[in-house]
Amino acid sequence: MEEVSDIISLLEKDVRKLLKSHADLKGRNGKLASELDSLRKELEVQKETIKNLEERNKILKLAKSFADSTSDKEEMKQKINELVREINKCIALMNN
Repeated sequence: MEEVSDIISLLEKDVRKLLKSHADLKGRNGKLASELDSLRKELEVQKETIKNLEERNKILKLAKSFADSTSDKEEMKQKINELVREINKCIALMNN
């Protein structure tokens, strides 16, 4: 009879260890999920920053080409108006 009691005690001890391990892993999983969410948000911010910098770079290149070119003022006005419309579209998309 003592043998059965010892086996039950060992089983209870193992179950307690497993429950503690499960609780620890559950907590770690929660921390990792939170970290993953934070990293995903940071990635989105970085993507938006890259997009903005690329757009700024495009505008700077265009401005440089304006400065370097000897085209007439009407063509420059049209390009500037086109840029303003594109910027307005971007602002409208960001407000949605």
